[in-house]
Amino acid sequence: MILFFLLLIVLILSGVRLCCKGFYSDYLSFDTTNAIKGVFICLVFISHITPYILNSGYQFDDGIWSRLFLFFRGQIGQWIVAMFLFYSGYGIMESIKKKGLQYVISIPRKRVLTTLVNFDVAVALYAVIALILHKDYSLKEYLLSFIGWEDVGNSNWYIFVIMLCYLIAYICFRKHTYIHTYAKQVALCIVLLILSILALSFVKPGWWYDTMLCFGLGIIFSSLRERLEPVMKRYYFLILLILLVLLIALGSIPYYMKGLVYNAYCIVFCLLVVMLTMKFKINNTPLIWAGKHLFPLYIYQRVPMIILSSIYGGAFVASYPVLYTFACLLITLLFAHFYKYWAVKL
Repeated sequence: MILFFLLLIVLILSGVRLCCKGFYSDYLSFDTTNAIKGVFICLVFISHITPYILNSGYQFDDGIWSRLFLFFRGQIGQWIVAMFLFYSGYGIMESIKKKGLQYVISIPRKRVLTTLVNFDVAVALYAVIALILHKDYSLKEYLLSFIGWEDVGNSNWYIFVIMLCYLIAYICFRKHTYIHTYAKQVALCIVLLILSILALSFVKPGWWYDTMLCFGLGIIFSSLRERLEPVMKRYYFLILLILLVLLIALGSIPYYMKGLVYNAYCIVFCLLVVMLTMKFKINNTPLIWAGKHLFPLYIYQRVPMIILSSIYGGAFVASYPVLYTFACLLITLLFAHFYKYWAVKL
């Protein structure tokens, strides 16, 4: 895991370009956002695979690198998916601004149903694996896993939440006689997101809802980008300093209170990343590729993790954690590469 983490750092540094004078105008372009998403999907992989290694009985040594990695991994929270939600909200709003009502009408089919169908294809595979490995899931869990409410070994909460965000955007931007401006529609979207967060807080753990407002932030940023950019450029370093202070302050809040402020923490983190991408560009082909293949990399990465961790009751993982990690990575990349052959497009 340490080696994989170091490889990620090398990938990032090898593609970083600094804009010494002025700012990058394409800091929200497809390539730039895909590179950032590529970085974070790698961090998601690290976050997901580490428990499989630790649960196998493997013990990290007491060296400085192991301690640094375990500390960093312990600090990885929901902020590693915050940018996915931000870019999704931003992309939805940009499409609405360019295509109007025609795009909004297509959201249930192109965004929600397409995501659900492709998610269900993956869930069916996880269900088969669970049955073969005699995992203890109830019929109710199997059935609810197909809408993302439960899981059968797969990642589920993010898919459920992003589909919910798509539906909220559809509801808010569908043509209504009593809403005439984007400002009112954006405000309604934020209200519905907050209400969804409150509803989920009664039935689901914090990670289900503590990043949802980042989707709303993306919508707001797209709506106000022309007004925000001049201010961001003029007071760049002051804003950057304020965001850093806020991030540290919100990150130091006692653990039992973090559920109350984690959305704010992730919002500050998203804004900080946006500010940094105005000056720094990650021009790295592998990371851009990873960002473009975000869905299969995210949803299929647990398949090899589950199967390979079951070999000899976990003895394979405990004995060969590096081989296990790279085998999982290779199989996940193969899933992403060949995903186009079974991806459903509506």
